Amino acid sequence: MADGKGSGDEPRGKASNSEIKKYIKGEYGNVNETTINCAILICSVNKNSRINKTIHFPISICVDGKTLRLYMDNNNNVGIEYQTGVGRIDLLAVDEDDNFVVLELKVGKGADYALGQLLRYMGWVKSKLCSGNTVKGEIVVPEIDDRLKYAANMVEGVPLYRYQVSFSIAAVSLLS
Repeated sequence: MADGKGSGDEPRGKASNSEIKKYIKGEYGNVNETTINCAILICSVNKNSRINKTIHFPISICVDGKTLRLYMDNNNNVGIEYQTGVGRIDLLAVDEDDNFVVLELKVGKGADYALGQLLRYMGWVKSKLCSGNTVKGEIVVPEIDDRLKYAANMVEGVPLYRYQVSFSIAAVSLLS
């Protein structure tokens, strides 16, 4: 069943990370592994039905030369839509030095209010989870406007990242 299908032609509804990576590389050739990992993470947040149930934690990605893995607390709560007293953090990760990284993901244009939201989450993590480690934040959006760039320019250490997601469609034969 590595083809992502069940006994017939219907999709299984879930796939492991290795199955997803194998499919993408088979369809599109040599795709950067970090790009694939980011796409998997982006498609796994904000709605329970999109969470990849077969992820075996910890999943990791590399950002700016540092390997990040999803945070998991003592109650086995994983850093996807991590519930806090000030809202849900889209992705809460730790780097190889156990510093926290808060990732704020946006589906549409990155508005400057995302920076305030990110800073609020970073403050909560520093207050509630940190014990001497640092807290970093990153905003990941498909489109970045100048207002967000100006705002982020005044906050040291909060980089902006733009992501791209693509998909294709294929016609399906109807049953007679």
